[in-house]
Amino acid sequence: GKPRAITPEGVSFTFAAAISPDGKSVVATGPDRRLAIYPIEPAEPRPLPGQDPEDVPLRWMPDGSAIFVYHPSAPPLRVETIDVKTGRRAPWKELRPPDPSGVDQVGPILISPDEKSYVYSYRRALDELYLATGLR
Repeated sequence: GKPRAITPEGVSFTFAAAISPDGKSVVATGPDRRLAIYPIEPAEPRPLPGQDPEDVPLRWMPDGSAIFVYHPSAPPLRVETIDVKTGRRAPWKELRPPDPSGVDQVGPILISPDEKSYVYSYRRALDELYLATGLR
């Protein structure tokens, strides 16, 4: 059919799996930087209950009952689920690089649809300090 907007201007999708498993809605970040669930068919969006302003959405759970979220942060990275109806948060995984030296941020993370596999990245800043003595 003819393309049509499903969200107002200023709404952004921050991850690839924004579409719900039933294909009837998407989760996106509104202009107010809050997550909301936008129906594909014309209707009003509803805020995602239980969210924190720092939450970054990752993907929907396969049954559509919750959304995986995380906060980009220093180790450990905590991935949680948020129930889309009640806002109840539950821990899923805590991720730490094998060597946390110099790691100042962990993320982004991608989770497979079956939740059995995941991959993540991290940012590391290492420096070397040299001490020179006896210089004139």
